[in-house]
Amino acid sequence: MPIGEQIKDRREALAWSKEELAQAVNGSVQQVSRWEKGISYPNIKQLIAISDRLELSLDNLIKSDPKLQKTIQIDKNAKEASDYLRLSLIFSFAYMLLFSFAALFV
Repeated sequence: MPIGEQIKDRREALAWSKEELAQAVNGSVQQVSRWEKGISYPNIKQLIAISDRLELSLDNLIKSDPKLQKTIQIDKNAKEASDYLRLSLIFSFAYMLLFSFAALFV
């Protein structure tokens, strides 16, 4: 079940309004509405707060939503690519400095 449906179902089962949930997780009513509609996802701090306040398993929240898992994987791949690019730039710069310095002695 998508995370938004889980949040909405549990919020309604506890008879909480969107405003109450938003305050409990330091968010806005608009954010809660977007989560419940599946338009966006809570950030990690909000996700943990949702899990605590609504007494939902964080594991189930994440694992039961394939779209969220895909988003997390894309973010992980983007970070790995960014790390690779950063490392490549550092080595390229070090290489240029080394040979520029060596050219001074030739």
